[in-house]
Amino acid sequence: MSTEHELLAAVWAAPHDDTPRLVYADWLEKTGEPSNIARAEFIRVQCERERLGLDNETPEALPLKRREQQLWTANRAQWQAGLPADVRRSRFDCGFPIGSRGPLSPGRFAVLRDVELASAPAWSFIVTCTGKADDACLTTSPALGRAFSLVLRGDVHPGVLRALASSPFAAGLDRLQLPTLESGADALGKLLSSSAMPRLRYLGVAGPAVTADSLEAVVDGSLAASLTGLLVECSSLTPAALQRFIGRKRAPRLKLLMLHEDPSANDAVVEAMADAPWAAGVRELAVIIAPDVGDRAAAAIAQRLTGLTGLRLIGCNVGASGAARLARAPFLPQLRRLDLSFCPAAEDVTVVGRLKARLGRRMTAEAHAAVEGDAATTSLTPAPPPRRSRG
Repeated sequence: MSTEHELLAAVWAAPHDDTPRLVYADWLEKTGEPSNIARAEFIRVQCERERLGLDNETPEALPLKRREQQLWTANRAQWQAGLPADVRRSRFDCGFPIGSRGPLSPGRFAVLRDVELASAPAWSFIVTCTGKADDACLTTSPALGRAFSLVLRGDVHPGVLRALASSPFAAGLDRLQLPTLESGADALGKLLSSSAMPRLRYLGVAGPAVTADSLEAVVDGSLAASLTGLLVECSSLTPAALQRFIGRKRAPRLKLLMLHEDPSANDAVVEAMADAPWAAGVRELAVIIAPDVGDRAAAAIAQRLTGLTGLRLIGCNVGASGAARLARAPFLPQLRRLDLSFCPAAEDVTVVGRLKARLGRRMTAEAHAAVEGDAATTSLTPAPPPRRSRG
């Protein structure tokens, strides 16, 4: 029989695989100790919630969510007490803490040692690039193999994207967020059409390098099988190009779609998405700073996106008519967040009052202010943060 040390070593050796974690949970349960039995159940519950992804907010999954919170509340102090200081306040994923490092330079990331990552099996990294081809050294680092999340900042050289497209260490990535790319459309297309990231669920792309061909690569490449969350920001797409992509019959199985300050977003684009065959699976929709998205879009969302659990129309042109349609939407009882901040509807006391009466704290509608700070912040992470899916 394996020792606890050997079982934990297996978890660290395969940070993106649930199996060693579940084997460890079996071992914990067999000890018969109440604290170990609770930890075993916690691992199993978190693994199951992660398997569900954004669907873990559906009514069928709520018992798992409640049980996870009960176990965490009762045992949090004990579980955190024995952790190394650098992960003691980290959130847990499938029964283990997720480490966080950054911002790091590409050179520093490339030389991260195993001993520096020993306190958690999987990590979230932020790397600030310098615009040089040498930054591609980050894609050759074994530390990348421990990453479930990689956020690149600064000036990303196209060579970094090409190197990432062929990196053997990128296979475990669950989410990738890129900064504004002023150039490198071909390199971005190569990355998005590659098979280097078979587990990638959340992708954020921004800037003029985001073209119709880039998004077509998402649909036609291997990412179509795994991608469930997409953020498009300040792209060079035309409304017609975005509408064609979103309205395709063959599209990623998106559960989260975010369009942030993108000039291509308008009523017709949102209507095309609502009519798309894959739209029934969408759980989170965010359209931020899009003055051409208004009441028509709100009506289409209210009528057709019946599976929504989160909706943000921030800085859009949704008025009282659109808000009234949302107030009658069939998804309203399951909605855990509705944000109409900086829309004309936010200034209508009657409309806002009606929605808040039904949603309470789940409703946000700030008015009479510029869209800045938290309201305009984009992220691939819905609330609560989705967990990473493993095989």
